[in-house]
Amino acid sequence: MKLYLFIIIAIFCVRVNAQEYIKIIRPDINIRMLPTTSSPIVGHAFSDEIYLLTSENEKWYSVLLPSGESRWIYK
Repeated sequence: MKLYLFIIIAIFCVRVNAQEYIKIIRPDINIRMLPTTSSPIVGHAFSDEIYLLTSENEKWYSVLLPSGESRWIYK
């Protein structure tokens, strides 16, 4: 029983800690407030930078910035 419980907890911990990242491969990418090209540009991502992926939709990645805010990068 203890082993079974340990396995369940271990699987849960792995799923909670599984994180996805994206790496920028272009020289300069706009970071936007919202997932639309009409949204204000709030920063830039540069080649070889790596961002934590917080979510995504059909055309956009939501990434976590060093400031702790989530913003959007066009796929």
